[in-house]
Amino acid sequence: VAFYWTEEAAALTESTATFGKVVLDAKKLTGFFKVPAELLDDAPAFSGWFDSRVPAGLAWSEDVAFMTETGVGTPLGFINSPASVSVAKESGQATGTIQWENIVKMYSRMLPTSLKNAVWIASIDTFPELATMALSVGTGGGPVWIGGWSQPGSDMPPMTILGRPVIFTEKAPGLLGDLGDISFVDFGFYLIGDRQV
Repeated sequence: VAFYWTEEAAALTESTATFGKVVLDAKKLTGFFKVPAELLDDAPAFSGWFDSRVPAGLAWSEDVAFMTETGVGTPLGFINSPASVSVAKESGQATGTIQWENIVKMYSRMLPTSLKNAVWIASIDTFPELATMALSVGTGGGPVWIGGWSQPGSDMPPMTILGRPVIFTEKAPGLLGDLGDISFVDFGFYLIGDRQV
């Protein structure tokens, strides 16, 4: 819908709303397991272990796909999405490093209305770079790792960058310096249709 400023009692300008269309294509994630009958007979606890581990493995596979897959016979991961924006490294930046300027540029590319929902998704390989990152100012400067968020009852230090939570995961693709080693994502724009079996 388009909006117009008009004079009092003036004729209104008509507009026609346009609607986008989202298509969720079904993709099938399967797993096949063979379990010897003897194992089921001899280890009654195996059934409970199996019933808890298979859903955990399924969730793991989905998480990786929702991050990294190409959309060809699989879900389209947010890293390979056309909506993804990559930030180039700084001039003279060493390979396998993260600089404060990288973080600031990533933050500045986020849709402003998404800043309150976005989270940092980072490979654990990025932790040493993030934890020791400092901002140089003239001959001085200081660290930029700023906390303020942690789970209640957790012994972990607060994990935030620019006030947004950092989620470290081994599911992030590649190593430090690879595409997707750290991402700033608003998952409110990532649609998943999960069919119940």
